[in-house]
Amino acid sequence: MYPRLINSLLLHRISRFRGVVLTGARQVGKTFVLKELVKDQGGVYMSFDDPLILREAQRDPLGWIRRVRKPGELFIIDEAVKCPEIFSAVKVVIDYEDPTPSKIILASSGNYLLVRKIKESLAGRVALLSLYPLSWREALGSKLVRDSSNLSLLFSPDKLIKIERKRLVSDLERERTAFLLSGGFPEIWNNISSYSFRNQWAKSYFMSYLLPLASTLFTISKQDVFARLFEHISLLTSQLLNYSNIARKCGVSSPTVKSYLHYLNAMEVIKEVPQFFKNPRKRLVKMQKIYVLDPI
Repeated sequence: MYPRLINSLLLHRISRFRGVVLTGARQVGKTFVLKELVKDQGGVYMSFDDPLILREAQRDPLGWIRRVRKPGELFIIDEAVKCPEIFSAVKVVIDYEDPTPSKIILASSGNYLLVRKIKESLAGRVALLSLYPLSWREALGSKLVRDSSNLSLLFSPDKLIKIERKRLVSDLERERTAFLLSGGFPEIWNNISSYSFRNQWAKSYFMSYLLPLASTLFTISKQDVFARLFEHISLLTSQLLNYSNIARKCGVSSPTVKSYLHYLNAMEVIKEVPQFFKNPRKRLVKMQKIYVLDPI
């Protein structure tokens, strides 16, 4: 797998906060990151994907935590939203039994249900972190990106190294193109040589995960409209977000577009980003830009 830059941030948060919550779209590598953290730091990793563990936690959430967790050691619960009762139990632990940094990490795919549970039980007690698909640096692991000497080479005024600089720029452009065409999901990079696999995986990801999840969580009745809007949004990444234009091109109303984009944002598929202005007030009132978090 690929080393993730979020590892150091996770270590910092678990040493400062009473608890940590890690969210991210499915298949971005959360489980790998958490298991590697346990390997390095020690502790216990539990996943509610395991039906036996889930049933045991549902019967007695607080008692289950007390049995399997060792105070002072890392304790990770993956897919925590599958057992809603666990959040109240964690609140009891970090409020009354272990008020120091408890080293408890709760993780789940997407942030909609998890954040809602946090607002109900753990508001103000935990740090929130999001894991995104692989970055250029993480996916390629290239010295071209990491080596600081290359930055000096790029901006050096020395004419004698002009040829070397041109070669470096060419290599960087080639790597950038490969990354933009492939996206950042680890599963794709494990099969990077297969163009057909990439296309099939991307279609399967949308049909088997994004579409059913949106339909289940948000009761979307017109799945074909949702699919068409998502395809259109994918072509607009980094552009200004104009609800009326999108609605007209997709044949739906502006409120429908706003609702569907809200759902995609909650599933951590897109992100709306303010335009940059020196005047902070303009950032609040001007039209935002939209970014699809992975180009698949």
